[in-house]
Amino acid sequence: MHPTQKTFMVWPPLKQDDYGGAIGAKSYFSWFFGHCCDKIMIPVEKGYITQTITDHVSVASLWDSGKVNFVEASEDFTSVDIVLVRTSDISKRPVPVATKKLLGSNPVKTGATDKKATAQHYFIGTPEDHLQDAYFCVCFSYWYFGGEDAAFLERSRQRLISERDQKSLGGKISVFGTGPSINEALRMDFNDSYSIVCNTIVKNRAFLNRMNLGLIVATDAHFHFSSHRYSARLLSDTLWALHRHDALFVTFDKFAAFLRRRVPEFEPYICGIPAGRKEFGFNLDEDYRVFPGESVLNMFLLPLAMFMGSEVDLCGFTGRSSTDKYFWGHSDVHQYADLMQDVRSAHPAFFADRDFQNYGDIVDQQVTERVMLSRAQGKTVRARTTSFYRCFQA
Repeated sequence: MHPTQKTFMVWPPLKQDDYGGAIGAKSYFSWFFGHCCDKIMIPVEKGYITQTITDHVSVASLWDSGKVNFVEASEDFTSVDIVLVRTSDISKRPVPVATKKLLGSNPVKTGATDKKATAQHYFIGTPEDHLQDAYFCVCFSYWYFGGEDAAFLERSRQRLISERDQKSLGGKISVFGTGPSINEALRMDFNDSYSIVCNTIVKNRAFLNRMNLGLIVATDAHFHFSSHRYSARLLSDTLWALHRHDALFVTFDKFAAFLRRRVPEFEPYICGIPAGRKEFGFNLDEDYRVFPGESVLNMFLLPLAMFMGSEVDLCGFTGRSSTDKYFWGHSDVHQYADLMQDVRSAHPAFFADRDFQNYGDIVDQQVTERVMLSRAQGKTVRARTTSFYRCFQA
């Protein structure tokens, strides 16, 4: 494991309204980076004094807030190890070294001639300006602790193989999404199938108790692994469900690297799967990767369901109706509706100027293609509840 005796610095200096003030900034940087270092220096502009608890801040995200230090923007940063770059304008860098524009969270050695100024730079963006700010922050742990963990990935693969071989109940799989039509499934019987649920299904504990819960899947950095209350509630409910049902938690391998260290209680349950397949497939025995796609259904739930069994029923994957104004609708019984604004407040750029209809069309096309490929390979895939996806209309 990478040593944490490191000093991080945020650049450029924060303005008064960035991150909702001082407490919002402490929450953001202590949550995403506090487990990686022993000091986080944040230069601020004069007047950065707001101490009010921003509504969306999770108390859990302040765990390492003691490591966060606000400093004058004119500080000498030659002793800094990591610079967390919030702007693509690297000319504002705090150390006089040669570098280049950074993409994602890839580390770049600066090539400094002054040995006292050998900081590495990581681009993380800002919640106000960058669509993927939470993604970059969550992925930082993956890069910082050495990238791909072959032993962890093999352990994850073996866990899923064992789960399939021991618990798949003859190959009948039920998969649950959070669309409004999941309410149709509340009175159905799922005792004869192996269940895979995603995201905030874990809110409904009574529903989980009526199924043979095997896998819980969550894969959105902005909703599920961030510093706001929505994420804290999800992770708390997920841990309860994992312990109560002896289930496994599945996510993207880069997110697993973050969660294993940020919330160590997940370690006994978590399985990480990398992306990288060249085409859609579900034989995770031989190629332990998923094919990139929009939505958790496309990228993870469909291949996992096909891997676990041969007869797949989908519940609550309503898709996008003609009246939806957002990505799509959700069941209030299975969604933290009262905390949705927290996600918007924490990551406004993720929602700004999005073409939700176009996104829905892309997801629909991918679902159709992947379901048809699965059926062509002998899998049975059907929707047991109302769905607007074209491949289930018949």
